[in-house]
Amino acid sequence: MTLFVAGMCLWLVTASSAQTCMEPAALCDQLWDSATSKWIQNPICAWLNHPYLLSDEVAPSAGVEAALRRAVLVSPLPRSVSTLLQALATASSIHLKAKLSLSRDGRKVTDSYEYWERGPRYRIRLDPGHDYPWSDIAFNGTFLQAQIDKDAVEIRRGDDRSTPLPDGPLALALAPLRVNDPAKCLLCQLRLADLRQALQWRREAPAGLKASEAALGVGAFDAGALRTGESDSQGRLVHLVLPGDEAGADNGFEVTLSDYQPIGGTGAVFPMRLIARLKPNVFVEYAVEKVDLSPSFGDEVFDIYSKSPKVLFGIVDANGSWSGRYVRYTRTPGATSCNTKTQDKPKQ
Repeated sequence: MTLFVAGMCLWLVTASSAQTCMEPAALCDQLWDSATSKWIQNPICAWLNHPYLLSDEVAPSAGVEAALRRAVLVSPLPRSVSTLLQALATASSIHLKAKLSLSRDGRKVTDSYEYWERGPRYRIRLDPGHDYPWSDIAFNGTFLQAQIDKDAVEIRRGDDRSTPLPDGPLALALAPLRVNDPAKCLLCQLRLADLRQALQWRREAPAGLKASEAALGVGAFDAGALRTGESDSQGRLVHLVLPGDEAGADNGFEVTLSDYQPIGGTGAVFPMRLIARLKPNVFVEYAVEKVDLSPSFGDEVFDIYSKSPKVLFGIVDANGSWSGRYVRYTRTPGATSCNTKTQDKPKQ
């Protein structure tokens, strides 16, 4: 059965009907209820026609803008960061590959990490995705998609910018501009799309900030907002420490950057090894394998739900509560054929 919702073609079989192997008589009309042995109103129809799904509105990301503007206006940038910011802000797209290692309490797991971005679209894929609630995240310009199981994808309208994964190499390479802020934008990460605005704000920065940046030399420096940084003799950022808060809501953040390599076609360099301390006993390390600016790739890169056997729409309310419904639910192989049902469909 096929349905077009907000420009998408969805196959609709509810979880309950898949389990009892009974198909709806007509979508948004009636559904076989095995509990009462009667055809009933399909309860999922109201959900599919919810204004949230049909609206063109996209969730705002004002928290990113506030956090980034604050970081730009207090952060003197070493030469490696300012030239990288310039190169990334003028790139039309990016493809980045790395090995990701997460160490927690002495236990270490390793995943491959891959990142694509073009315009408002992006994708982050981890394989096999140890210890993370989402192993594959994509935003196609309309829907945020998240792999929540090997055969299930959740989709939400808009991009709230919350990314329940460690800061990626792009965010760590621009660590002075970090937007993961517990108060303004929890679990947010920088995207290429943010950087043009960051450049504009830097042009409007106060004279004092520009003077501090011009005075940067070798060794430790005041990175602004109680942060401390360190740069080497070539003006490359090699260490940055962000303090936590006294209440313990923020554990602070520390990143070490090394093995800088030039990015082809630009005057910028990228740190190919990045180590971040997220908590006293949690460390993330990236060994970057590839940084490709302005490559070409199709829109299919940002689509992970089309071929998923199970898809559910999710909504996160203002109070943080989540609700969702399956809108595609493919029965598992080997299930009894629904063609054997004996009940007659009601008259249409």
